Amino acid sequence: MILIADSGSSKTDFNIIDAKGKISSFTTSGLSPFFVNSNTISYEIKKNYPENFLLEDIQAVFFYGAGCSSEDRIGIVHKGLNNCFKNAEIEINTDLYGAALATFGNSEGLVAILGTGSNSCYWDGYNIIQSSPSLGYILGDEGSGAVLGKVLLTLLLNGELPPELESQFYNTYDISQNDILDGIYRKEKPNSFMASFTYFWVENLHHPYVKYVVNNCFLRFFEKNIIKYPDYDKYQLRCVGSIAHYFNDILIECALAYNIKIDSIVRQPIHGLSKYFLEKMDIRK
Repeated sequence: MILIADSGSSKTDFNIIDAKGKISSFTTSGLSPFFVNSNTISYEIKKNYPENFLLEDIQAVFFYGAGCSSEDRIGIVHKGLNNCFKNAEIEINTDLYGAALATFGNSEGLVAILGTGSNSCYWDGYNIIQSSPSLGYILGDEGSGAVLGKVLLTLLLNGELPPELESQFYNTYDISQNDILDGIYRKEKPNSFMASFTYFWVENLHHPYVKYVVNNCFLRFFEKNIIKYPDYDKYQLRCVGSIAHYFNDILIECALAYNIKIDSIVRQPIHGLSKYFLEKMDIRK
């Protein structure tokens, strides 16, 4: 059996594929080594691992995760996985690499992640040739849930939301200014906290001001990420993530402003990853 994981900042999707190609799934919280240590990774997996499977039966683990971009952070994830799957060969790469495999396989094109965080790359069918710098929600992550949430909260606390939207916000969320500041500056995973408020944008997309703000956030994503690739308008762009999924119409509209065609938006790349491994590996016996 093999185990495939797609890990973001907010959650991690796992698929177990057995020798007959049957897929079983489970989910944990986000396992980015920016925010969790090896013990937390082990704990989360063991807590949520399906009872009808044995950890020692996993022969290979393919883990694609946010934050897995340096040797030390990969080491954190590897230790956490090895504590669970002692008989498995473990391969770890970035969530962007996983998104490219899930959407293009061995074809070339541009790939974008728009979830709690954001990122993009040019994929040649086998490797990431060029990617946008992953600067996180403070310095980057344009178009992500964290930044969309940050923009909303900034407008709200500065008294810059239209009155009807401000009223709607406080009717939706039982939260104070102090609660918001605590969530950002004192609690764990402030990026996920801010991203949780993107639901408000989704529910109010009919409002012209909301569409204007969200539109500008995605235009900035294309400016900071996609149009910097040489010949960017000659390639298909495929997007993954919850933000790309929920705001697909606006995202496609913004792409067309730069003569970019988005031919696929996938909410959960774990499905494409599983299909890729089913096709590439001899596990249908």
